[in-house]
Amino acid sequence: MKTWRIWTFVGFAVVVLAFAAIVLALWNDLTGEWKAERSLAVYALNHSSLETITSHSVYTGPGGPLQVYVGRDAFNQTSVAFVSNAKTVISIPMHDLISKRQAILDAERYSIHPIDESLGYLDAKGQSYFRTKSTYVWEITYFVGSKYAYLYLDATNGSLVWRTP
Repeated sequence: MKTWRIWTFVGFAVVVLAFAAIVLALWNDLTGEWKAERSLAVYALNHSSLETITSHSVYTGPGGPLQVYVGRDAFNQTSVAFVSNAKTVISIPMHDLISKRQAILDAERYSIHPIDESLGYLDAKGQSYFRTKSTYVWEITYFVGSKYAYLYLDATNGSLVWRTP
């Protein structure tokens, strides 16, 4: 009976330690990402017109990846700041861009049903890839069958920039 208790205790201890190791590994992995995002958010606040940040997304299309921060500037106007991993900041007032709702309506003209919308910034490489002069885009994600597809709309006027063939 004593041997049975020892093996039960050892088995329980191994399971607890394995669980703790998994939780610690996940925590360390996520904490590293949070530190990077926090660092870029502080950089956006210090190097753009933003005074506060109200939302955050990631643009992963051509010209990306970019951290996209939307917030209020000193004049209480909504602005957006695009921050690259190389800590380059581009900032623009939101009133110069079409709204997310308008981008969805424009996308629906192409008979698609958006599942995600993200603002993006096209640098020279991204503009060359799409063969466009558009700088700010709405990246609209949707499904074609069971595969992801993308529609890019000019964020200043809603015109089509590129669509998954």
